[in-house]
Amino acid sequence: MDFSRRSFLATTALASAAFAAEPFKRTGTANLRLSLAAYSFRTFFRNQKTGTRKVEKNAMDMPRFIDFCADHGCDGTELTSYFFKKPVTRDYLVALRRRAFLRGLEISGTAVGNNFSLPKGDARDAQIAYVKQWIDHAAVLGAPHIRVFAGREAKGVTRAQADRWAIECLRECCDYAAKHGIFLGIENHDSIGDAKSLIDFVKAVDHPWFGVNLDSGNFRTANPYEDFAAAAPYAVNVQLKVEIRKAGKKVPADLPRFIGLLKKAKYQGYVALEFEAAENPYEAIPPLLKKLAAAIRLVFAHFGTFAFALHVFVVPRHHLGQRVAHTFLGAIGVRLMRQHHDARLAAVAFDGVVQPLALLRRGGGVVVFLAVN
Repeated sequence: MDFSRRSFLATTALASAAFAAEPFKRTGTANLRLSLAAYSFRTFFRNQKTGTRKVEKNAMDMPRFIDFCADHGCDGTELTSYFFKKPVTRDYLVALRRRAFLRGLEISGTAVGNNFSLPKGDARDAQIAYVKQWIDHAAVLGAPHIRVFAGREAKGVTRAQADRWAIECLRECCDYAAKHGIFLGIENHDSIGDAKSLIDFVKAVDHPWFGVNLDSGNFRTANPYEDFAAAAPYAVNVQLKVEIRKAGKKVPADLPRFIGLLKKAKYQGYVALEFEAAENPYEAIPPLLKKLAAAIRLVFAHFGTFAFALHVFVVPRHHLGQRVAHTFLGAIGVRLMRQHHDARLAAVAFDGVVQPLALLRRGGGVVVFLAVN
């Protein structure tokens, strides 16, 4: 981002009332719910943003996508606006909402492909009307969040000027969204490729119904994990990709690491898998959803009530006196209880119990470990 753009966003943020200048104040602990973005099946939907496409095999539509999410253990379903049947009618939206409810899903959000980097005029008015229309649609769906873009500037327009226009549009749309209780989340996309510019944009718009749609795959920096961590406290929705950009190249993403960063940020909300890799999504996505669910369970597992360890000796008692055994096992229990209540730390502690017992070389035995949350 050039200096003029940085100066503009910083100045705008300082001049604001600063409602959104700070991260969201979330009490309690992190709470992640799993969703899947319909964009993951973008080449299988017949309905597209600007028309239709021919799909020879395994064509997808919104009702089928909702079923796919339910069948593969999701808590929510992210219904990308591009793939809705046209025209989008109220009856169609209500039918989708009913189907999601009956399948035990929440509609975690939707996403639009707007461009707000435009001067005042008919083109900009049309983009604002488009986003407001989808706010109305989201209200019918019961979707609490819409992903939006700042957009791309036209040739000859500076990014700083385009940001001014985008901020004006976003504020107007946020005012409209607030009336429906719907968040708008700006994605790190197009010109926004680092956490600093993303956060500055949130501060510049400065609206209680505006935050970050945090996309793990769209940072274009030396260390995307650092940018992800910096922006996480401002997130109102998270999209995880299986690849990230590092040094200009796509490399596999460390999904458990992203989950851990969300836990540290005390994020509470949906984490949607947005699959963009080359593999067939019908085959690749089910194991990925299992992996994500397992990562969430692992990172969020904790041992909070009690821990119990027992070594059953199968050698004569004189090899290890009863008092020594009780003292040793008591120390093990204390050690486990004092862990930081993190699943990985507890696993390390458990390994630390097994190894000293093996080193005694007094004979065989087993360790029984029980933890109750």
